[in-house]
Amino acid sequence: MRQLFFGIPQSVSGKPATVRRLLLVLFCLAVVLGANAHAKGVVWRDITLDKALEEAAKHNTMVMIDVYADHCMQCKVMDNELWDTPTGGELADGLIPLRIPSDKPEGRLLQRRYPVLGLPLTLFLLPDGTELDRIVGYQAVEPFLSEAEMLKAGSDPLPHMEERLAKNPNSLSLSLEVLQKLLYRKRIAEAEALLSKMVKLDPERKAKEPAQAMIYVAKYHSYFRLDEDKAQQHWRTIVEQYPHSGSTTSGVKGTYEFARSQGQLNEWIAWICPIIEKNPDAGRLNYNVATFANRGRLRHPCLGQAAKNASAQGVGKAAFMDSIAVVLAGQ
Repeated sequence: MRQLFFGIPQSVSGKPATVRRLLLVLFCLAVVLGANAHAKGVVWRDITLDKALEEAAKHNTMVMIDVYADHCMQCKVMDNELWDTPTGGELADGLIPLRIPSDKPEGRLLQRRYPVLGLPLTLFLLPDGTELDRIVGYQAVEPFLSEAEMLKAGSDPLPHMEERLAKNPNSLSLSLEVLQKLLYRKRIAEAEALLSKMVKLDPERKAKEPAQAMIYVAKYHSYFRLDEDKAQQHWRTIVEQYPHSGSTTSGVKGTYEFARSQGQLNEWIAWICPIIEKNPDAGRLNYNVATFANRGRLRHPCLGQAAKNASAQGVGKAAFMDSIAVVLAGQ
């Protein structure tokens, strides 16, 4: 084996000094470039998902997809704190990293293959295209990396979560975590069965987890399956059975926007008014009804009453709610 002289084979060390210096410079440059390969963050691949999966199968590696949108503020925070840093580059090392905008054609194609229910979203795909798991949202670098490194190593968290749930079958928080994972794996029948169990565990309708689970299931049907009728069943159930839940914001929004798209706002008023009359102390529900009704320029005495109820419960700015109460009532 030839000995090295400052990284240069000894067989060339006897050549003129200029040649040796040139080789030494090239060697040092290679070292520097290698050390700084990730200095500017992730180098995203400009290829299609199918091409990425072909390459992943060939090299037996995973595909990591950052799903984002320009309107997603947390996506921008994630870029600054992670993806555009050496830490992000190190995470992507050994993977095939792609960036896909959720609101562009390629994002809509992705949505037909993998449910996109929230942003930012980081998908980890096995070489055969199967989703190993995902990370939804972003709060800070360290907790994200802790989860991402486990996924990069090929660790699937779902079996362990299901074991924990089997030992604690009445845990609503664990049930919610497992339900989300089941939806991401497109195991909708199991997810809906788990949702039914969660509802039974909360007969007084006071827990937050069942209503949150309904939001996830409704979004799955709406965004992924494009089954708005099925989604509406869950949006309506949230409003009807969990009027005091914070989830009513999503429920009212889901029912209102569907009615508006179908030209059925009068029917929406006929449905929502008895719920308002029955729950005058549900401040968040009344506030959302009044807000969406005002946005749609709807008029009905019960809508004005919803604004008054919200004001009385201290939800929203009292002066604004009192003013739109008069308008919504048609006075």
